[in-house]
Amino acid sequence: MTRDTELAEELYYRGLKTRATSTRPARQISANQLVRILQDPYYLGLVKYKGEIFKGRHNALIDSELFARVQEVVSLRSTGERKRIHEHYLKGSLFCGRCREEDRVGWMVLANVKGRGEETYQYFFCRQKQEHLCDSRYVQTLRVERAVEQFWDSLRLSQKLVEHIRAGIQRTVEHDQKTTRELHAHLTEELHRLDVKQENLLDLAAEGTLPKETIKRRMNDIAKARKRLTERQEGTERKLASVLDYIDAAVELLENPGDLYRRASDDVRRQLNQALFKKLYVYIDEITDAEFNPPFGDLIEADKLHRSGQNDGTSLDSKRASVTEGSSLLFSPSQAVLRIAFDDVSSNDHVVGPVGLEPTTRGLKVRCSTD
Repeated sequence: MTRDTELAEELYYRGLKTRATSTRPARQISANQLVRILQDPYYLGLVKYKGEIFKGRHNALIDSELFARVQEVVSLRSTGERKRIHEHYLKGSLFCGRCREEDRVGWMVLANVKGRGEETYQYFFCRQKQEHLCDSRYVQTLRVERAVEQFWDSLRLSQKLVEHIRAGIQRTVEHDQKTTRELHAHLTEELHRLDVKQENLLDLAAEGTLPKETIKRRMNDIAKARKRLTERQEGTERKLASVLDYIDAAVELLENPGDLYRRASDDVRRQLNQALFKKLYVYIDEITDAEFNPPFGDLIEADKLHRSGQNDGTSLDSKRASVTEGSSLLFSPSQAVLRIAFDDVSSNDHVVGPVGLEPTTRGLKVRCSTD
């Protein structure tokens, strides 16, 4: 029994079966069906149409690294090769730049090729080549590694923007602390008023001037109001700390990213690439484009706009206006970064932490008032 058949059997016992029809009951999927399922790009948030792959409307179910590992296992088994799976710290981060030009999605997989002697060479190649949909080349891993290092060098933020953003973080923290204190004082006053109302009701109950049902209803209303106010009061300390600390950590990383990346071990490089990039696009031996995770893409965009404003002498007013247009009390990490970069943190606006971002525990490197 092959490993694919064993896996299909295990999935059958766990409930994965073919769809029953009027003439045929549900049954175990075949090994070939299982392979087709495992190769379906739907798991990456993609759809296949007329032999080509496009971005779908649904979210990815797994990350690209896991999908690439599965494809490598499937490929090795289809060729009868039984060697161990080859690992590389760039696996899962690289996508095909050639396919991107053709509006397709092609993920880069790793292959080990034996030379004429005993040497073994590692290459990255586009998975779409196996479907004869991509004409990109095999690229030696060493050349890809150097291209990624050079790309990291290009991500360095200007020192002036770094100083500007940290000054903006300082102002935003101080404003948020002031607003938090004011809200806390207001809620404390409201809680005191509820205490007075409760005391008055107790006095009326002792005098017997109000029906018991009326007193009971009003006491329940006061208890509910006190609970709401207490929850708000406890939440007033939350505010900006996590998102601003995250932005500060991202700024520190991009102050000298190339040196940091070169000094890192392979495991740390993998983590750095996965933290910064959703996708790194490779064509021949160059990084042609990248999709960033927040807030790194926002910081790099702010740096480009900041440099263009400095270099050509033009004002950033138009960019600043586009950032603030349609603003609300709650805005995204992208708006947070750009507002701080453009000195546009309104006294009436508050940034809230983005869902899914885990705040660092380093602590902000800015002075915060403690009164």
